[in-house]
Amino acid sequence: MRVLHQGPRDGGAAACRSRYCPHALAGQIETFPSPPSSSRAHSLRHLPALAAAQMWGKPLVAVNHCVAHIEMGRVVTGAAHPVALYVSGGNTQVISFAQDRYRIFGETIDIAVGNCLDRFARIVKLSNDPSPGFNIEQEAKKGAQFVELPYAVKGMDVSFAGILSNIEEVARVKLEAGECTVADLCYSLQAASRPGVLEYSPWRGDAIACTC
Repeated sequence: MRVLHQGPRDGGAAACRSRYCPHALAGQIETFPSPPSSSRAHSLRHLPALAAAQMWGKPLVAVNHCVAHIEMGRVVTGAAHPVALYVSGGNTQVISFAQDRYRIFGETIDIAVGNCLDRFARIVKLSNDPSPGFNIEQEAKKGAQFVELPYAVKGMDVSFAGILSNIEEVARVKLEAGECTVADLCYSLQAASRPGVLEYSPWRGDAIACTC
């Protein structure tokens, strides 16, 4: 079955850029959070997809937003039974399909790694354009000094609140004293957070990394 994935910003307009014409589509997929929001802003976001479904006479299928990311990764990679490392601004989870549903086998116990990066970018006044994570990565390439930072892995779970609190204090003290640069801190945060994520993913060789 050919389906059209509706991104959060694309809405029904994605069909105009699709290589499939409306007649080739069996249906449309629109992603929803879990639980679905009843807010006015959330409802308006889905209007393009609803309009396109009515115009083309195709069913509109609601799917869980997280599951949609994992399923897209599975289709692209061709993985039959993947263990997914699902990483985003709001999620850091190890997920796999078991007993007829996706199940979480490990996750962050406080904040997601993406949220950690976003908040750090605000601390050191990095731009949001095009994204905090991208700008941290570019600055990290200029880093010349590694500043030791803690990360916590607890069995199948991981924590990033501690590393954020620590680097916030380090940034205040060491940047004022001229002992390191913003680039050094970006490099150090990347170097500490990535091993933290990978260490708690037990099947590292057979994982799909999903971001949103």
